[in-house]
Amino acid sequence: ATEFADDAYGRLIDDHLRNAEVAWVHTTSSNEPTSTARARIGRDGSATYDFDLRWVFDAPPRTDGFSVVHVGSVGALRPPGALGVIDLVESLPRDVLVTFDPNIRPALLPPREQTRELVERFTARANLVKLSDEDADWLYPEDPSGAPARLLAHGASIVAGGADSNIRVWRFVSREKPEINPMVVARFAHEGAIVRMGFSPDGSTLVSLAEDRTIKAWRADDYTEVQAWGDQPD
Repeated sequence: ATEFADDAYGRLIDDHLRNAEVAWVHTTSSNEPTSTARARIGRDGSATYDFDLRWVFDAPPRTDGFSVVHVGSVGALRPPGALGVIDLVESLPRDVLVTFDPNIRPALLPPREQTRELVERFTARANLVKLSDEDADWLYPEDPSGAPARLLAHGASIVAGGADSNIRVWRFVSREKPEINPMVVARFAHEGAIVRMGFSPDGSTLVSLAEDRTIKAWRADDYTEVQAWGDQPD
């Protein structure tokens, strides 16, 4: 579910998706120009970006027949489209598995308080939430380590990976006393800090990437390791 126009950039995206045999639907009836991100590379190799983004989501896709729905990052948190996305997610039947990855990009999002409110609404409906250390630092700068408990109080199970190389999962029990929500998985996963995690499209597999240049796949129902790839390129 995405938005791009019938212009030069949009046609490039359309061609790429068709060649990759990706099924997609437009989520707006407008024909605003395709969003762009322009990168400027400095002499020291650092990059600065200029964004021209549009995200409307005034024509939500049909979700009947889907058992898993994933939302996250700019699409879930950047208005005005984000408001349509949260309405869609909150309307889903309870037997639909919802996964949510905030993947915070501060430069592209509303102020912290507004973004945090959206994150907590998504979390209240989500079955699984992936939260990075960086996400927790930005959302709750006064108490990043308490971020999992705060989000659990809104109703989700939380999957987190961080600098100590562990994957942790908490199960929701109580809104009133988030401190009693049990940690159901605490697994040493890599030899280096975990820098990225994400779920497969069907929600059945969690993939983690660490600074030790390894990638691992985990079963999402019990978080047992199913495959590992070592010595990956930077």
